[in-house]
Amino acid sequence: MKQTVYVLGAGASYGDTLRMPDEQRWRQVCKRDATTKIDPATATNPPLITGFFDAKYLWWSYPERIENLYPEMINYIRRRWGIKGALGTDDWLNVNLEDVFTSAAIDVEFNPPGTNAHAKSQLLLNQIKRHVSFVLGCCTICRYGEHSRALVNALDESDTIINFNYDLLIDQELIPNVGYYFLPREGAYQYHNFADVILDKPINDFPRSKALREENTGSGLYLKMHGSLNWTTCTNASCPRSASIEIDDVFHSLLLRNSPTGGPPRCETCKGEVSTVLVPPLLNKPIMHSPIFRNIWSNALHALRQAQKIVIIGYSFPPTDFYTEWLFRSAWSDPDTQVQIVNPLNNPDHPNQKERERFVKTMQSLFPHGYDSELTTFDQMDFDKS
Repeated sequence: MKQTVYVLGAGASYGDTLRMPDEQRWRQVCKRDATTKIDPATATNPPLITGFFDAKYLWWSYPERIENLYPEMINYIRRRWGIKGALGTDDWLNVNLEDVFTSAAIDVEFNPPGTNAHAKSQLLLNQIKRHVSFVLGCCTICRYGEHSRALVNALDESDTIINFNYDLLIDQELIPNVGYYFLPREGAYQYHNFADVILDKPINDFPRSKALREENTGSGLYLKMHGSLNWTTCTNASCPRSASIEIDDVFHSLLLRNSPTGGPPRCETCKGEVSTVLVPPLLNKPIMHSPIFRNIWSNALHALRQAQKIVIIGYSFPPTDFYTEWLFRSAWSDPDTQVQIVNPLNNPDHPNQKERERFVKTMQSLFPHGYDSELTTFDQMDFDKS
């Protein structure tokens, strides 16, 4: 049995084929639990890094409503990037989420705690996180990815998934079939192994997974390196829950929680505001300051070092992501480890030759013993390990 590590980037979700399992049931659940109307006929795949302010991802809340609901975020982007056009058009199409997240996070660090400037910058960062969560949620919740499902169906108990995405396309495939209305899954050891190994929480906290966990002893893990739409923490530093992560496995409820028109969710202990746990795609990631994320990254490093095969799908190793580059350089030691890269930039005729050249040089540097660059899209994957 080959121990495989699958590494997923934004391109994996963007390039997946999303399906609606049961439209009638979907409409019933989402209309009851969400404050927004979402038409499955026009829903689209999650955006890449520059798509979060494109009008096609804002239609469910309308650009003008976003301006009224998140004035600090919109005014901040207009002022810092000199954008004058209507939200969702023109220059907004090129706004890079990484740039916005980085700038807002630096503001939080720069302004002294306890000052008005610090409070305003934290409010701005929270608005960005809610916007990102809602866009991704509307694109993916109550839908499934054909290729994500195929990947999970092919997993052995020793396989690990390292996921750099916030969305839940893989997560929902890893939840066992306990009457969940649109997820016909039979095995899901990775999802609750995450709770056991990373969060060090008793399995009784996850009743949906308890029975299945007793039957599975696989060593594989599901590691979300940058957080997740369904992870929350209390923003009150004095609250005991601020040092932990809560996992919600009822995904359609996340649309209501992250809806721009609803108030922020509240902590059950202190009634303070609860925030979605998303690590921004920053140059300086705060992963080493958090025991939980330090644990996640440490387990990822171990999994990569033990892997007999590494499959990287839709992750392009952006030039500012020094932490991920460090992760792979630190893990890479066995020349016999097979490495497969699935990325459109493998195509010699890719329209962005400058980006392709950067990508190829990065891959050759990270994997000096060679790698398989034959595939360009997720749907070309063959998960047969025989």
